Amino acid sequence: MKVPSGRYICVDVTCTPLKDNQQHPLGSICLFHDMTALYQAELNTHQANKAIFTLIKAISNIHDSIYPSSNEDTLLLPTSISNIGKQLTDLISQLLQTPAVLLISFKPPDQKIYYVAISGLPSQLAQLRQQNNGRYTLSDFLDPPEIEKLQQHEVVCVDRSVQRSPFPINSTNSTHFLWVPLITQNQLTGVMIIGRVEPCTQEEIELVKAVATLTTLIIECVKIFATLKGPENEGIVLKETNAIINEFLNLASHEFRTPLTVTMGNIQLALRRLEKLRSQIAGGSEELNRGIERIQNPLEYASQSAQIHERMISNIIDDSRLQANELELHVKRCNLSELIRELVTKYQQHNPDRTIELQSDPGVEQIEVIADANRIKQVMHIFITNALQYSPRQKPVSVRVSKDEQHAYVYVHDDGLDIAPEDQKHIWERFYRAKGTAVQNELDLSLGLSLYLCHALIQLHHGEVGIESAPGQGKTFWFSLPLAPPE
Repeated sequence: MKVPSGRYICVDVTCTPLKDNQQHPLGSICLFHDMTALYQAELNTHQANKAIFTLIKAISNIHDSIYPSSNEDTLLLPTSISNIGKQLTDLISQLLQTPAVLLISFKPPDQKIYYVAISGLPSQLAQLRQQNNGRYTLSDFLDPPEIEKLQQHEVVCVDRSVQRSPFPINSTNSTHFLWVPLITQNQLTGVMIIGRVEPCTQEEIELVKAVATLTTLIIECVKIFATLKGPENEGIVLKETNAIINEFLNLASHEFRTPLTVTMGNIQLALRRLEKLRSQIAGGSEELNRGIERIQNPLEYASQSAQIHERMISNIIDDSRLQANELELHVKRCNLSELIRELVTKYQQHNPDRTIELQSDPGVEQIEVIADANRIKQVMHIFITNALQYSPRQKPVSVRVSKDEQHAYVYVHDDGLDIAPEDQKHIWERFYRAKGTAVQNELDLSLGLSLYLCHALIQLHHGEVGIESAPGQGKTFWFSLPLAPPE
């Protein structure tokens, strides 16, 4: 809905007819609930998840960006950064919904501009800029005071009415331009130019500055790693790349956990207040009850979404502990059959529209294992959620428990799409995502960590994991655990 200021808001509308004593319609009373903050919070969380994955993917590509220098590698930003730069400009374009994002570098000694990555522009306009690489300088776009601000690490905002450009800018629909400096070794090495339909908020500027900071980190890494060419240094490059990923994940998980905890608390408080209001007006009008439901439903959805994101952050923290060899198991003797039975019952109750079957081989009512029950539940949650997400709703999901003389086995089968042999080879790897997977559900938001964590957790229990899949036969994920010795 568009308000007089020109801003768009998300509203929930409840309308009640207004009648006179003879029940003739006089008009209606409409109650508007501004849901913008709730909607924006959900959107921001989703975008943040996409941002984390994009940044991880960009960092992971550092190794692939290191190759012999080209003739143009006298640029302050190496040409090998172009692939990563495109990922980052695409990320900014998606996060801020901007018409265009450009990443430029400079070539000494006269600091001519070269376009490293372009997102959002029509192909003809993008080609026009690249065809003019090395022709212009910052002074063709900005006045000296603005250039000085960039050199002082300051973001510059320019209105289109005063923005100079040798290229057509009206075709981008941008009314404001954000110039974000990239500083490495205290030198202005590049600029990220962001076209905006409306001015950036301070939060958006901070987000862009954060991505710019990461971009400079990646640039530094590419420059340093480029000096380590050769197979003898391959391990060093890989180790340092993984260290950057681990550091980023550790930082991101803690930065997201605090605001998420506050958000979950506020949502749960709002739900409790709505429930109290519902009990106080018991017997009220049907229209009023419908109005409460319309407010309650998105709150419940937000609560579920927050819980998913909390699990995602927990996965990131678990991964960080695994990389540092600091993840501890709290093991004790437990009945695996009973644990699986309780879990399946729980999922049956939470998914009444799905058929989840428990199958047990004869004589497996009591299977004793030495395990951390919470970690086994974590693995089963991933397996069952995987099966529910990627199989037809009308098809059952089956869970089976069996054992042999030395091991217990748990299988989770669904009749969804099979997994290609190539994906089966890599599916347990850290950050691996099958081709064509989109960031849209809980498993996608796991950033390719979920199945990797399953593998790692079961290995810590001295067990194994596996997958069986063939065309037209769905897929089965399984794990095994050693049986507990007799007491």
